[in-house]
Amino acid sequence: MAGETEVGVEYKKGNKKLGKLIEKNLESFTYTDVASGQSDSINISMANIDMEWMGENMPPRGAEITMQIAPKYWENAKTFECGTFIIDDISFSGRPLSCTIGGVSTPTMQDFKSEPRTKTWEKAVLKDVASKIGKSAGVNVYYEGDSIQIEECEQNSQTDSAFLYSLCDKYGMAMKVYNKRIVIFDPVKYEAKGAVRTFKEKEMTKWSFNTTVEGTYTGVTLKWTDPDKDSITVIAGEKGRMYSLNIQASSKYDAELQAAAKVNEANRKIETIDFTVPGDCLITASQCIRIKGLKNADGKYYIDSVKHSVGSSGYTMQIQAHKVQTPIKVNITETEKKAQSSGKKTSSESSSQGSGTKYTNKEDSNSAEKTWGKRAAEIAGNMKGWI
Repeated sequence: MAGETEVGVEYKKGNKKLGKLIEKNLESFTYTDVASGQSDSINISMANIDMEWMGENMPPRGAEITMQIAPKYWENAKTFECGTFIIDDISFSGRPLSCTIGGVSTPTMQDFKSEPRTKTWEKAVLKDVASKIGKSAGVNVYYEGDSIQIEECEQNSQTDSAFLYSLCDKYGMAMKVYNKRIVIFDPVKYEAKGAVRTFKEKEMTKWSFNTTVEGTYTGVTLKWTDPDKDSITVIAGEKGRMYSLNIQASSKYDAELQAAAKVNEANRKIETIDFTVPGDCLITASQCIRIKGLKNADGKYYIDSVKHSVGSSGYTMQIQAHKVQTPIKVNITETEKKAQSSGKKTSSESSSQGSGTKYTNKEDSNSAEKTWGKRAAEIAGNMKGWI
């Protein structure tokens, strides 16, 4: 199978032999690992199969499979656990008969992505909101970041998935679904970590680089309104290309968090790179790497996504990353700490179900234990980050 790399498939329920049949007929496999904004996904292609695949061997939509990549060309190479996926798309074509299977990493409870809800969350902490939504979806939550107090926010006819993504984005937190877990972390802190590997231009089979100033900013002019006070203007960052933001917030700290999130996210597109290299199971989204041999494009980058591909050309990976920029940081004051401490309560909400309409909306490698890269969450099953 694909030279010196094997793909392992375990079919979780029903026809237990189906995983081995997929392995036997597999022509190519891709696993897309993203840092934030969506679920991990897989794509399996099989060729020259018989008609039984359209009969008793046809995997049902919603079935669970676990995928692995096992490189054989490294001495003492370890199996790369891609995670568990829900089959959400199957297509066939002929002749000869071929099949493509798509899957996403998502909670077992499909309401997480399909059931609109309306709630008012009051006196909540982001970590607690995520924990409550995770419990409803039947999954654990991994949270790594500062405590973010939310005085009040509306979940207005949104799925739990869309609402939690938007809430994390509002406060500059990254979120993804991996291996039936909701993972939330602070990307600014991960951008500050050391690079786990250096990639040289001569290693890349193809690459593209882009730099732009359009839609990027040096600072932010923030006008925020406390429900009980007049509008207040705050300037953060450096003068130059200023982002103007007018929001309602419960405090100056809350407003600054929202402003910093907007500018930092915008500035992640100042310098971006997309390149393909031989596969490496140790490279995952949310890690930092270094690029060398591209002159002004050299530097430290944060991985936004990695697509691992196994096929006739062997094992390769396509990396999309952005160069790490100096972020706007917001430091919590002692007053705000006390306010959060005294104001922290179990999140409460008034809720009404939707109409029922279904829609899909490392310094170096020695510091790997400090890098999320989602393997840390996998290994540290009982670490204090789990809620």
